[in-house]
Amino acid sequence: MQNKEIIKINIFKSESHGSVGSTLLKKLSDAEEFSVVLNSLSTASQMLGIRDTSIPDYDFVIVLDNNETITFHYWLSLDDMQGMLADINDTGTVYSLPQDSVQNLLQLIE
Repeated sequence: MQNKEIIKINIFKSESHGSVGSTLLKKLSDAEEFSVVLNSLSTASQMLGIRDTSIPDYDFVIVLDNNETITFHYWLSLDDMQGMLADINDTGTVYSLPQDSVQNLLQLIE
């Protein structure tokens, strides 16, 4: 994403690992919304080992100004404010999210 501008971020209800869901939940279009998602990416910590994960909750599709897309699966729990993410093309490597990031993402999706 370096040197590329984000045009939009689309959030979908996830249906399976490795692909984007078909139900669009929200379209993000402003810098403040983008910063919440980018902050989640920059504060995520890689979890060691390979994880056997449930179906993700959300798919975030980041569209760049050259029409390239970068997609992440997100698992977000409102109950305990736990969260993690994975690149859609590498679901074996997951990253944990800090609680404030989980809270901000859930508010963004509402």
